[in-house]
Amino acid sequence: MNVRLTERLGAELRRYKGVPASFAYSLANFLLAFALQRHMSLQGFGTFAIVQVYLQFGMSLSNGFFCAPLLLMINSAGKFDPGTIGSLSKANLIACLLGAGGLAMIVSFSVTAPDTLLLVALLAIATWMRWFYRAVELGENNTQAPFLADIYYCIVVTAGTAFIAYNGWFTLNAAFAVLAAGSVAAMATLSRHVILDAVAIVRAPFGPFLASFRNHGRWALLGVVTNEATANSFAYLVTGWLGPAAFAPIAAMNLFYRPITILIQSLTQYERPRMTHCARNADYAQMGREVNRFKFAAVTGAIGNFALAMALLLLAPAAIGNADYPRDQLLLACFLIGGISVLRAARAGDSAALQAMGQFRPLAWITVITAPVSLVLTALAIWLAPQMVAMTLVGVLISEVLVCAMITLHLHNQLAAVARAAVPSAAS
Repeated sequence: MNVRLTERLGAELRRYKGVPASFAYSLANFLLAFALQRHMSLQGFGTFAIVQVYLQFGMSLSNGFFCAPLLLMINSAGKFDPGTIGSLSKANLIACLLGAGGLAMIVSFSVTAPDTLLLVALLAIATWMRWFYRAVELGENNTQAPFLADIYYCIVVTAGTAFIAYNGWFTLNAAFAVLAAGSVAAMATLSRHVILDAVAIVRAPFGPFLASFRNHGRWALLGVVTNEATANSFAYLVTGWLGPAAFAPIAAMNLFYRPITILIQSLTQYERPRMTHCARNADYAQMGREVNRFKFAAVTGAIGNFALAMALLLLAPAAIGNADYPRDQLLLACFLIGGISVLRAARAGDSAALQAMGQFRPLAWITVITAPVSLVLTALAIWLAPQMVAMTLVGVLISEVLVCAMITLHLHNQLAAVARAAVPSAAS
């Protein structure tokens, strides 16, 4: 009995060992951003923060285009066929190049220095490539490579942050260079698919990717875009309407909620393959247990993150921003982002389960409904109270309530439907 318990505990530790590594990744980002928000102007830090938002959006697009549909293409041996990896790798590389060029063009509206724009593009390519191959490794149940990738990233970015602080180089160029170096270092552990299959990737047809996109990717993409409009409309509208400096106070407060964002992402990447396995084997009782475990961990983390952020704001207010950051906006943003984080944590496991079941179309339609609510309420808040930009988060909070309720209800209905279908009829 003790042997079985020890083996089970060991399996669970191996399964989740990447979660602490994800927090190390988050800690490295936090240290860099914390140093920058203390020493950069509102304009400079606002620009840095909105680039992070776009990078996160690119990772979400990667999830929709590649990572989530990819899990439905695992063969009976639990591996990906070389043709599948080659096709999706080729499409991913093209998407990264196009996205990096687009991001550089967007940043050029606030920063015109060519070297800064080049660093932004390189950072985008490295970040999104790392994210894709991380999903490939986890899809094949290889947790060691992502674990090492996050550790390498943490070491490089933390060392780079110390170097920046020692020399006083609190500039966009230095920050983007450090982040890009961290992503390149992380790719060293994820590169076997890149190096060993380089020729296959070049020669790979687009057929598997196109089939994946037709079956699942287009709905996943629609869901990603409308979910982004629901969740981050305030970032894009505030920056576009009022400029990066206006976004800086919200970005500074949002920085302290980065741990729960990383926890949700990490749990999703580790749990979604297991949920896909449950769906493939029609083991929906186990899937329900996986969802509940996911939800408990995520919601507990979100509540803890909110408590820590509020304590820091009340007990050590000087740690957040500088004299240019309005305290009333920071306090309001702390409350609202905390509520948003709890709601996202509550529905993240349900969303991962629905993705594992191939329910991309219903997920997309949920956020198609909620995105206009967020966009309209955010725009209205900017128009009515441009000096109180934290109020833009109210629209996001209301939209998240709707998304959480609709996703939870849909998963409940899906699990109830498969349970009824599994019960033999009385006539048989």
